[in-house]
Order: sequence, then C-alpha cells, then structure tokens
Amino acid sequence: MNLDGSAQDTEKREYSSVWVGREDDIKKSERITAVVHAREVVIFYHKGEYHRFKSTHT
Repeated sequence: MNLDGSAQDTEKREYSSVWVGREDDIKKSERITAVVHAREVVIFYHKGEYHRFKSTHT
C-alpha cells in the first residue's frame, strides 16, 4: 500500500513495439488479428487510418 492508503500496482508493465504483420497485408485484408502480450487484438485499416481493438477477456 502507498502512504495514502491506495493499493500499489505490483505488476510493472513495459510496453514495446511488436510485429503483427506486413503493412501491405493489413491494408489489403483491412484487418488482422494477433495475440500481443497474451491479449488478442484486432487491427483495422479503414479510410487510410489504423484502428485497434483489444479483447477485455483474460
């Protein structure tokens, strides 16, 4: 616990870039599903922009 009574985050998270697929392949298929750090993510390519959705299931 912190001095103010709040719980500490005991899990330190480190974020880094990950490779999920080739840019051309993602653009062609318009989406790709990958597992990143034990979570399923879907990356969409729509109207020239990338968007991601991550699963909230553990």
